[in-house]
Amino acid sequence: MSASDSFHVKFLSKWGIRGSGNGEFRWPQSLSIDNADNVYVAECSNDRIQVFDRQGKFLRKWGREGTGNGEFIRPQDLAVGDDGNVYVSDRDNNRIQVFDSQGKFLRKWGGFGSGDGELRWPQGIAISKDGNVYVSDRGNDRIQVFDLQGGFIRKWGATGNGDGDLRFPQGMAISRNGNVYVSDQGNDRIQVFGPLGEFLLNWGCTGSGDGEFSWPQSLSLDNEGNVYVSDRGNHRVQVFDPQGRFILQWGSAGSRDGEFSQPQGLAIDGDGNVYVSEYGNSRIQAFDPQGRFLREWGSEGSGNGEFRTPQGLGIGITGNVYSSDHWNDRIQVFDPQGRFLCKWGVRGSGDGEFSQPQGLAIDSTGNVYVSEYGNDRIQVFDLQGRFLFKWGIRGDEDGQFSQPQGLAIDGEGNVYVSDQDNNRIQVFDPQGKFLRKWGIRGGEDGEFSQPQGLAIDGNGNVYVSDQDNNRIQVFDSHGRFLRKWGSEGTGDGEFVRPHGLAIDDGGNVYVSEYGNSRIQVFDSQGRFLHEWGIEGAGEGEFRSPQGLAVDSDGNVYVSDQGNHRIMVFNPTV
Repeated sequence: MSASDSFHVKFLSKWGIRGSGNGEFRWPQSLSIDNADNVYVAECSNDRIQVFDRQGKFLRKWGREGTGNGEFIRPQDLAVGDDGNVYVSDRDNNRIQVFDSQGKFLRKWGGFGSGDGELRWPQGIAISKDGNVYVSDRGNDRIQVFDLQGGFIRKWGATGNGDGDLRFPQGMAISRNGNVYVSDQGNDRIQVFGPLGEFLLNWGCTGSGDGEFSWPQSLSLDNEGNVYVSDRGNHRVQVFDPQGRFILQWGSAGSRDGEFSQPQGLAIDGDGNVYVSEYGNSRIQAFDPQGRFLREWGSEGSGNGEFRTPQGLGIGITGNVYSSDHWNDRIQVFDPQGRFLCKWGVRGSGDGEFSQPQGLAIDSTGNVYVSEYGNDRIQVFDLQGRFLFKWGIRGDEDGQFSQPQGLAIDGEGNVYVSDQDNNRIQVFDPQGKFLRKWGIRGGEDGEFSQPQGLAIDGNGNVYVSDQDNNRIQVFDSHGRFLRKWGSEGTGDGEFVRPHGLAIDDGGNVYVSEYGNSRIQVFDSQGRFLHEWGIEGAGEGEFRSPQGLAVDSDGNVYVSDQGNHRIMVFNPTV
């Protein structure tokens, strides 16, 4: 019986999709597992470390882009020591950083260069049983060894393709007897060295057959000493015994369970489960011998609780949060804690179907009004998503629309619509009967250039985010101009493409800025109060925020469009 006849690996589970929120990934690069089987992930493009339990539940994260302590520029690999400390190869900062298990910065070493202890784009990192730290110094085509404090011990390797030579060394793993396994990426092979760097053996060549490689990436060893290799260019994982004899492989190019798109990191837990991070699919997959599927999660995508450019937001009469999921052509509903409840809608033009749903508003009876950018109409549903009625077609006559955007409902149930490309506001009764309109294209008082968000205060006054004029305009319920504020800029009270609007119980006006990636708050007269947010993917950071809603407790909900997530804030805290 061959080794492959008795050795099987099957798909177990997966989690994560492309994004920047907790549990989302942008180019997950490498994996490591601590003694408690928690999974650590280095994210190259989000410049951070995320930590999950073995069920895929998000635990914590740390790091952001930068050169300071605890900041990263394209972290590549990480290893967890027996003491629980986390060692990270911070590639473009040419250094190693060390953290405790909670992400507290401890120390660093390195610097750009080719001298002893200097690094050029460090990649793989591994820790031996005697506590030495091995680093694959990719740009210098060598391996360097340090003690746990960063003291230089020794090095080996030179550019070439002979035994012991290296070209772009990548992942590393260390066996129980101290042998060092290196994925020699540029030479499409695995090389093995003794603890002091003496060459022992190698295997592999360029190709797609068994034991051949196309840019081998990461390495991991199981309890038997078998060597797992993520074969990035061939979109698969290969397994070998400690002497390099081929055992089996799995995977092919794709995004389904058990398929890969540029597999990167590899890690094996105490039960032998194999975790693989994917550069192309922005997820983690796990495999075990039984093939049991356990879990998945994430936010950019089309699954339950995932988004593709969330837009409008509304708070229902029970406190549930309704979101128009623009490119998924659906409405999703969550409880106030963000737990997915239900969804409705598919792409189309029939009743209950959508083409780029945009604005969303909920009336006092719980009916949900949705403006459709693509179908140029308004649809109305009950709270469970049952279709009730619709109105509107494409055009510029009364009751017709050209890419409708914001929606708001006044105390009498009348529906206000910002008719974007017609540069006007239209008003309808609760059944969709046309009542009145105002506005033309321009920059004077009462004129618009791409009106977006709408909000109505307790006195019935209508606030409009006049996007391309970079201002807020206020009208009474009949469209008479009252006041305005704002101009183009990045200072307090200035705007770059204001979009969403919401008003709290105190009459304060919240404005989301698409261009400045922030929220500004004003009193009802337009006096600046405060702001929050910067461009980014961390907590309190935004990428092109759009929809806004405020609940009865004053919590502010923001559809963070570019990060494909909903964020919630309590501005009084």
